[in-house]
Amino acid sequence: MRNLITALALMTLAACQPADRPGAGSVWSVDTIAGVPFTADATLTFGENGALNGKAPCNSFAGRIDGAWPDIRLGGFRATLMACPQLAAEAVFFTALATVRHGEMIDGRLVLSSGSAIVMELSAQD
Repeated sequence: MRNLITALALMTLAACQPADRPGAGSVWSVDTIAGVPFTADATLTFGENGALNGKAPCNSFAGRIDGAWPDIRLGGFRATLMACPQLAAEAVFFTALATVRHGEMIDGRLVLSSGSAIVMELSAQD
């Protein structure tokens, strides 16, 4: 009986997870930046209490999400300092992140925009 109650409580909590924003622990792969396919590997991982981290084309990074969803700003980035052939793509990635002012879920995809234009489109990793 105790296990049944615990299972029902966990299912209820999972159902309360807002579907209009990425859940804590979710990992998203960058598909496009400014409408152009982004061929380098880059991810965003959403954490608890506004934490954000991930993998840029060359370096791992951490940062913050400020504001109340969907009106957000991404910043406070700290990254490792490794060099690689994709440093130009990494610069594009971080520049795009700095322009984000709005986030929304559209057809299961995460769309980050500057408010007037789509900055980045991402798909959930399995």
